[in-house]
Amino acid sequence: MVIEKTTNDILAGVDYDGLSSSLWKAPAMVAVFAVSLLVYFLNVYRNHLDRWDDAFITFRFAQHLADGVGLVWNLGGERVEGFTSFLHVLLLAVGFDAGIDPWTWSLIISGSSVVITAVLLIFLLRHQFGSVHPAAAVVIGIYLIDRCTALHTDTGLETQLFVAVLACTYTAAFLFVDSPRWASAIGLAVFIFISCLCRPEAVLYGAAVYFALAVFAASHISDRTFFKNISSKLAVSMAIVTVGGLAYVAWKYAYFGYVLPNPYYVKSNKFAFAGIHEVTDYLSHLLKWLGPIAAAGVLILLFGGKNENGAIANAKTRFVEIVSLAKMPRPRAKLMLTLMPPIIALAFYSTIIHEVGGAYRFSYPTYFYFALAVAAFVSLVIRRTNLSNAGQLGVFGMAVVCFCIILFVQKNWRIDVVPVSSFNQYHYKIANALAATGLGSKATILCDAAGIIPYVSGFNQVDRVGLVDNYLSGRKPITAAEKENYLWSRRTDVYVGYEPPAGIEPDASDDRVMQSQYVSKILLQRQLTLVESRIFVQDPDLLRYRMMELRDDWYFLGEMDWPGWHAWKLKSFIYVRKDSPYAQQLITSLQNIVIHTPAEVDLNDIIEP
Repeated sequence: MVIEKTTNDILAGVDYDGLSSSLWKAPAMVAVFAVSLLVYFLNVYRNHLDRWDDAFITFRFAQHLADGVGLVWNLGGERVEGFTSFLHVLLLAVGFDAGIDPWTWSLIISGSSVVITAVLLIFLLRHQFGSVHPAAAVVIGIYLIDRCTALHTDTGLETQLFVAVLACTYTAAFLFVDSPRWASAIGLAVFIFISCLCRPEAVLYGAAVYFALAVFAASHISDRTFFKNISSKLAVSMAIVTVGGLAYVAWKYAYFGYVLPNPYYVKSNKFAFAGIHEVTDYLSHLLKWLGPIAAAGVLILLFGGKNENGAIANAKTRFVEIVSLAKMPRPRAKLMLTLMPPIIALAFYSTIIHEVGGAYRFSYPTYFYFALAVAAFVSLVIRRTNLSNAGQLGVFGMAVVCFCIILFVQKNWRIDVVPVSSFNQYHYKIANALAATGLGSKATILCDAAGIIPYVSGFNQVDRVGLVDNYLSGRKPITAAEKENYLWSRRTDVYVGYEPPAGIEPDASDDRVMQSQYVSKILLQRQLTLVESRIFVQDPDLLRYRMMELRDDWYFLGEMDWPGWHAWKLKSFIYVRKDSPYAQQLITSLQNIVIHTPAEVDLNDIIEP
């Protein structure tokens, strides 16, 4: 195959002949990718039981869509956008139609997405540098072996799908910069639109991409023919996205009655840097994993290769050359495409709530960009410095050491399967007890967890967090008292919560339950997180109102065993509404999961479980 050298390649110091002169490079690169993929799939297998409760929310919407009842949470209920990714719901609905288990199908989607992302990383490096240097291959390998990559494959959520679509978007933009053709312009529009269906913040990524390309087009304004060519294609691409976006917004408003994203984002509608800690933790993670290789690249750039004029003078010269290269239209556009989207996205992620975003779920999509940036930087400096074969082998060896340290720190050699989490075991226990009644959607449960319990049991559900309830979502502000009235007016059949029933005393000041250590110290005084403020009431009057409702209108079955007691000293109580037509049936089934009867519940022991 003949590779054409472009001006940018020459400036980047690409030496295609020298690159292939060392026989160790190709086997080393293949070995890195083979080991990385093996470790990745072993990690996926090891964590495949670590399923996130939120995934069952998407499964339920997809199941209802496949069954023809539409995007509703409860059968016979209102339409509600309680999911993060419309695209993921559509793909899962296809799986339901085909009779494929949703967990199996979600694994196929996520695993394929990771492979596509890795392939695109390889393609981009080959396209720019003619080959993938083994040291750059190690960077891609670190991305693959990172435990977060496997976890986001196993969760059942849309994270890896979103990363793959962003990678496709980047590739289309990258190719457009190198050769502004209609195929890449239209492909770019299609991928940006698809990414917006995958997660709402894709709008920010897309805006950053189009801004970078607009700057690239403007830099050629003196060349009227080229400027007209690239500007017309860019304008059509943006028009496609705009028309598609407006059509989607119009459909969404007509279908749901609103256009704002799902309640997770809406509950962050008061500007604050609520996610700054999680974003800095994520950047610290990347710095530890990718930083040493990037730092080695800096040292090579400044002091590696031939130092004919002295190390310091040579370092200054190379620094000036790199800055000059970055000012050229194409390299500058590629630099902007690589760094602007993740920087803007992380700025946004610093303002949202991450309480249900383990393994850096919300920041993780930017990993692709940073891995590509480090791999490209290492590839560039090796070529710019004309590093000797021995020097390149040394860089590769250092990168492999980093790779092995990560393997050791993460204990990637272990193949024992991580068991179902204690919280999920608790959810399955409730879900299976409800499912055993055979009531399905005839009965309704009021609880916090909107995933496993309603999906497995088939019960309708009132979610007081508001993820799947339009009234409680936060789209329109409501008072705490209005929320309480709404919750108890729904006439649910089962309640799972943290509050004991009120005492028989008529006044709150005399209520022995209100004065107990559990209520007075835990329920009324514990510091609430942002999400918990949607679950708990710490106004004494409202709390007693809730507890009196439970005392007067509900059968108190007792206390269940759950990990929240060990973690936060919170108890889990279960109730059946007295006038439920299914009361006796529910009591019979749910009594089997109670560990302490009402008489055995101790509200004054908050020290030891």
